[in-house]
Amino acid sequence: FGDKSYEKMQAAIEASRHTELSRVLYAMGIPNIGRAASRLICAEYTTPDELEKLTVEQLTVIDGIGEVLAGEYERFFANEKNLSEFRSLIAELDIAPPMEINSASGIAGKAFVITGSVHIWKNRSELKAYIEANGGKVASAVSSKTDYLINNDSTSNSSKNKTARELNIPIVTDDRLVEMSFGIYEGKEISFSDPECPINQLFLHPEDYTVPVRDGESLDELFARTGEFLEEVVMGQVRAGKDVLIVGHGAMNSSIVCRILNKPRADFWKAGIDNCRLMKLM
Repeated sequence: FGDKSYEKMQAAIEASRHTELSRVLYAMGIPNIGRAASRLICAEYTTPDELEKLTVEQLTVIDGIGEVLAGEYERFFANEKNLSEFRSLIAELDIAPPMEINSASGIAGKAFVITGSVHIWKNRSELKAYIEANGGKVASAVSSKTDYLINNDSTSNSSKNKTARELNIPIVTDDRLVEMSFGIYEGKEISFSDPECPINQLFLHPEDYTVPVRDGESLDELFARTGEFLEEVVMGQVRAGKDVLIVGHGAMNSSIVCRILNKPRADFWKAGIDNCRLMKLM
């Protein structure tokens, strides 16, 4: 076991000290408290001191935590050995501040199920993280509580598609048509109230909006994904003489309109939004 291997091991141990409280709670192995339940609890109670004192009454107020889970949780921390291990572990860790939830987003409070492949996200886990950061919830199975099923193959005969149709749950069929991401400024009502807000550049001089805000996307990235959608899904049908109806809004629509009508980025809002109504583009 050489010096380099030792140094790598030490670096990995040190890196593992930096973590989220929900991961610590999950790692404690509390019966029936999985990753999702841990996130729900830590979204409401953000300190270790609060977590170790929670009662069944406090826990069952949290949407998604029932009496069975709450009972297991309370019993776990009533055990002195478990409580001591939790405190010892916390003492060795650097707990990151809780992730801010954008409760003003359009998907806040909505329940999603994700299945199949995704396009603009690296994987389904990244999409799940985005939904949760914006106040939404992700479940593993479609039920009457589901608001949307995200599945890029709407013709699939999978059990999830069938259940969604039976329950009249909308199926989001292509995530390349989601609205443009404004990152940390998502949900900000009036960006112009803050003269320093970088999002203003997008509205005033869209042709210069090449560097996105944190966690957001640039116009290049927006045009790339909607352009890919046009080439892969739309243009073949148009060339075959078929009509295609694209339903969306805002910047996403504008990018499609500008691309089809060959408008410059400087006219992104003027050309795009003016044509964001039911009309034939080509």
